Amino acid sequence: MRPDIFNGIRPGFGDNLMNYYKYMRDNDICATYTVLPPQGARKPELYQRADMKVPKLKVVDERGDGIVIDGMKMLGTSAVFADETWIGNLLPLGPGKEKESVTCAVPLNAPGVKMWSRKPFEKYAVSEFENPLAYRFDETDSMVIFDNVFVPWERVFTLEAVDLSREIYMLTPAHAMGNHQSNIRFWEKLKLIVGLANRVTEMNSIRHIPAVQGTLGSLAASLSGLEAMIHGQVEAFEERSCARLRQYQPAIHVCRAALVHDQPFAYLRNGVRAAGRRSVPVPRRYFGDLGSGDAGNLRDLLVCARGIGGRPHEGAQAGMGPAGQRFRRSAYPVRAVLCRTQLYRLQL
Repeated sequence: MRPDIFNGIRPGFGDNLMNYYKYMRDNDICATYTVLPPQGARKPELYQRADMKVPKLKVVDERGDGIVIDGMKMLGTSAVFADETWIGNLLPLGPGKEKESVTCAVPLNAPGVKMWSRKPFEKYAVSEFENPLAYRFDETDSMVIFDNVFVPWERVFTLEAVDLSREIYMLTPAHAMGNHQSNIRFWEKLKLIVGLANRVTEMNSIRHIPAVQGTLGSLAASLSGLEAMIHGQVEAFEERSCARLRQYQPAIHVCRAALVHDQPFAYLRNGVRAAGRRSVPVPRRYFGDLGSGDAGNLRDLLVCARGIGGRPHEGAQAGMGPAGQRFRRSAYPVRAVLCRTQLYRLQL
């Protein structure tokens, strides 16, 4: 939808992108994306101290007919089922990383391409009741290794553009259109988690406890908020013109809001993990005017704002509600579920 951005990097890159789109459309290509470096490679000094090659993917040769890439990329969702992979950079690159700032498309059966895939679950899904998802389809992720793989120029879209290697997803509708499905996926996961939390409270006969009710209400409110933003992406759609055609896309601002709407609670989660500290200053921009005394009581703030009290490992010995209320050990399953809920939601 913005081939001019790619042509601004090098003449013809925008045309490459449009031609590749037509190729995928006409040939019904199934493609995955590998846009992250291996986690260990994000600290290259570890490899340098061991006199080992940093496994980040980069361009090792530039020829008249194309480029040669070498290194590793992740996380190729369903790569074992796909025809091709889109290689890019979703994380910002620093100065001097020009050789890593490449965006291109590579067939997954090209010479020099290998995949390290997670162990499949489908072979163990012998019962549809026990494994309702894996019984139907096994979605795996793969590390994709490129061992001096040749890429022709017509499959190259960015090169030696450190900033634009990532910004192409933000300056175009790619971020909103690509992550609309992610928001829906998180929505479905959150519905399962909220339902599980509710069921655990029923099993332990603790739904009558005010703090537990408040926690479940907070979770339900977050679920409703995410649901509203997903509907907003569709109902408040945006129109753009491209190549003499009118395009409709999810609302970018609503999509981004849905992806990051839990960021304030990351601050609180980090506070819980602080080494035994009970009082952590909370920015007022997150909660407005909290009133005197409230800002210093992290545990009460967590109950009011997110429903997770104290340090998780304290179990039922920690006060779960305001005024230091204590609950029996039966509340521990609720705490465990809610703590995991918070970790899941922070991935948004």
